Amino acid sequence: MIIIITAEINLLTNIIRAHYKQKHECLKNLSTTYMSDDVPWYLHKAEGSLFGWLWLEGLPFSNNDLYNKLKAKNLIVVPGESFFHGSQSSSHNQECIRISLTATDEELKKGIHILSSVVKKIYSSNSIFETEKI
Repeated sequence: MIIIITAEINLLTNIIRAHYKQKHECLKNLSTTYMSDDVPWYLHKAEGSLFGWLWLEGLPFSNNDLYNKLKAKNLIVVPGESFFHGSQSSSHNQECIRISLTATDEELKKGIHILSSVVKKIYSSNSIFETEKI
């Protein structure tokens, strides 16, 4: 029993967590490369999970609206507001999206490229975007 638990801890710590930390580093590098300097963005601290959290400070509309804009470009992200338990009054929960790190590095690159172009347009535009209702 102890050997099995030790093997599981080793698998989680040294293989799975390390893999997702590397994927988060890839996300960070791609975001640094592709995201516009005019967009205030931040990545939440990597903790070895299979998601990265991107904060788009001052997002001109909700992350649900951003989800719809990205979905129209065949890119799916998860609006983060449902995951901010107990902090519903904060604008921060409307400005975060959850990005899956289960994609290949090439898929992450393609996704960040799409995300950055949409977000750059949003932040540089003075007009309000209309989003489609689901």
